[in-house]
Amino acid sequence: MGFIDLFIKPEPQEQKKGGQTKPSPASTNNAASSHQQSAPRSTDTNAQQTAATTAPSSENVSLPVDYAIESSSEISMDVQKKLWQTLQDRNIPGPDIMEMITYSASLESLGLPTEKRYEAAFNVLKSQYPTFNKKTVLNSADVYISYVKEELESGKRQFAEKRRHDVDAKRQEVSNLINNRTLLMAQIEDLKKRCDMLTQRIEETQGAADKSDKEIAHNEQVFENTVNAMIKRIEEDKEVMSKLNIN
Repeated sequence: MGFIDLFIKPEPQEQKKGGQTKPSPASTNNAASSHQQSAPRSTDTNAQQTAATTAPSSENVSLPVDYAIESSSEISMDVQKKLWQTLQDRNIPGPDIMEMITYSASLESLGLPTEKRYEAAFNVLKSQYPTFNKKTVLNSADVYISYVKEELESGKRQFAEKRRHDVDAKRQEVSNLINNRTLLMAQIEDLKKRCDMLTQRIEETQGAADKSDKEIAHNEQVFENTVNAMIKRIEEDKEVMSKLNIN
């Protein structure tokens, strides 16, 4: 499951049980011999004894107390657990910062400051692995930081793909819809212009028809009046001529 899935379907993450077997002190000596340096010993004997007898292996710790950042809208506990599980899965052979963090977490109930718990954890590991030193701790921290950065890049690629699928595709659809709307609006504008032209033509043609109708009606009336006047005139002349004493 990728990091993106934690934001799609959040579900409790169970920690793996069991796990890697640490190499013998000899192999640790070979890996760390070039980085030996003296480290301060904790004066808290009880803390060292507690760490030696109660500290669990890193594979069995769900999330060290110092690494449990309070969840909020900006911080995800599920992502924290997955990152820590990834570091457990890629734990470098031999004691290093992971073991110091894990051992330190087992001392949390004693109420010691973080620095004291780390010193106690370091001294316990130093007593078991004589070549274990501060440089080994710091170098391993850089390695684990690089692992977390790899997870960061992996997660960003997952989000980029999610964005491409969920956002870019929808934005492309929006762009297509806008283009279609623009075409329709252009067609509507064209139709409106054509309608306006037809309306103007209708008004002009109707005006011309009305004008022609008046002219025809007037001319028809003039024609009828003239013809009727002529008929009347002939009838009047006929009447006059009928009374003449002619044969």
